[in-house]
Amino acid sequence: MITEIYIKKLNINWNKIHEDATVLSNMISNISKNWKGILSVTRGGLFPALITAQNLNIHLIDTICIQSYIKETREEINIIKHNTIVENDGEDWIIIDDLVDTGNTMSAIKNLFPKAFFGTIYAKPMGKFAIDIFVHDIPQSTWIVFPWDLKPNVIN
Repeated sequence: MITEIYIKKLNINWNKIHEDATVLSNMISNISKNWKGILSVTRGGLFPALITAQNLNIHLIDTICIQSYIKETREEINIIKHNTIVENDGEDWIIIDDLVDTGNTMSAIKNLFPKAFFGTIYAKPMGKFAIDIFVHDIPQSTWIVFPWDLKPNVIN
C-alpha cells in the first residue's frame, strides 16, 4: 500500500469528460483500422468507452474490472473481472480508460492483450509508456476528481 502525496486536485465535470472523450474518439478515428471492439477498464473507462463506441460506431464492448486504488491510496492490482470476448492477444481491439497514472494497471492489461491499442483521456508522465494515445498531459502530483467519484445528490 502506497499513499500518494498530491499537491493539487483537478475537478472534472461531465461536460468536460464528454468533450475530452469525443476528442479521444476523433484521434482514434484517424487511425485507419477495422476495430473489432472496445474493452473498457472499469470503472473510469466506462464513460469514455461509451462515447468512443458511439462516435466510431462500435457495438461490441466488454469490460475488464481492475482495482488499483482505494480512495487516494494505491493498492496492489486486483483483477476483479476478466474480459469474456477479446481474443488474439487483443489485436484490433481498443482498450479505453479515463487515466493512466503510474502505468501499472495498463501494464497488467497489456500483458493480457499485447496487440491491443491503448487510449486514455488523461496521462501522467510515469504512465505514458503504457499507452498509445491520450488527450491531456496531467502532472504526476495532481489528483483528478472525476464526476463519478463524487457523492450523488439525492432528490427527495
